[in-house]
Amino acid sequence: VTAPVTKPTVVPLPTVSAAAESAKQRKREAALKPSRIKRLEVLELPEKEFAMTLLQKIHDDRGIKAILEKHNWHIGLLKELTPLEQKIAGYNRNRGMEIAVKLRHLDYQSWRSWPDIMETMLHELAHCDHDEHDAKFFKLNRELNKEVKALNWQKGASQKLGGDLDAYNPNPLHVEDSLADPETVDWRAAT
Repeated sequence: VTAPVTKPTVVPLPTVSAAAESAKQRKREAALKPSRIKRLEVLELPEKEFAMTLLQKIHDDRGIKAILEKHNWHIGLLKELTPLEQKIAGYNRNRGMEIAVKLRHLDYQSWRSWPDIMETMLHELAHCDHDEHDAKFFKLNRELNKEVKALNWQKGASQKLGGDLDAYNPNPLHVEDSLADPETVDWRAAT
């Protein structure tokens, strides 16, 4: 008497789509890739933790990361600019070795809006290629603002200052193609 032959039970393995696996691989690779912003620094003022949160938000912003990657820019130090500086909202020293962005208002109690902070950051990034505020600089600044808009900064949750952060939507003056002719535009009025 022979026992009946039974087929082995086949348990299907869980499947992962190629797209999902590829996305996971890209995330792993991105985590291993060194940051293009090396250091962050805030002032020794009240609420310095929140100031660091804002700089970290710039550091982690996928739009900023994509722009730094695309233009092959590296930032040595991203730091908070003193609110006592009333003439400028930021500066770029040595084409990215140091970028400072003003985060606070002069009263030390209130913060600049997220759109203002990001607009300043993009302006300072344009100085990585162009020192002077000339037609080439403003053209690049407009391109960066267009790139940001195309990347839709933080696709998904829109956030507010005070806990969350507002999404950045560029000033239309900084993305208008009509400003492209450097001979017909007063560039100082466009900033």
